[in-house]
Amino acid sequence: MSFLSFLFKKKQMNILICGLDGAGKTALVLKMQGTDPKSMEIKPTIGYLNPSFKYKTYEWLFWDVSGAAKFRGLWKSYYPNVKCIAYVFDNTDNDRFDESKTALLNMLADNDLKGMPFIIYVNKIDLKPYEPSFADKLALTELQKSRCQIFPCSAYTGEGLMDGLDWMCYTLKKLMKHDNNKK
Repeated sequence: MSFLSFLFKKKQMNILICGLDGAGKTALVLKMQGTDPKSMEIKPTIGYLNPSFKYKTYEWLFWDVSGAAKFRGLWKSYYPNVKCIAYVFDNTDNDRFDESKTALLNMLADNDLKGMPFIIYVNKIDLKPYEPSFADKLALTELQKSRCQIFPCSAYTGEGLMDGLDWMCYTLKKLMKHDNNKK
């Protein structure tokens, strides 16, 4: 490896992106990659997809997993391989809010994810405006709030998506610096 390629080598960040089926996880990642999700017919994910793209100093590798109830138990198998979680809520699906909230809270309570940062994307704000009371409805504890950040977004327009990655870049750099100081 040349000196220049060493200097400009991108660090890989593995992210698990999850949420209930139909929340827009795949569309969200497609938009981040620069693909217009409106131009494609997106089918429900069976198993997982593994897209990647470069942003800032990182190579972002996503584990886009199925949100169908029968596959949610498999999410845990991805935990050891990721640096952060992106959890996607469907802003238009009030009927499944409690189900989605429960899935998120179960992840936040999991010891395997202790201290791991979470981006909480509230997707589809192009179809229904984001309500600031969303955060209150989640009822996160102070400890949970310290590792989570909520980003209203639209996978179709791109609004809010990169704000989430910017926050994650900042948070991961801070965590890595903290870990290096412990050594």
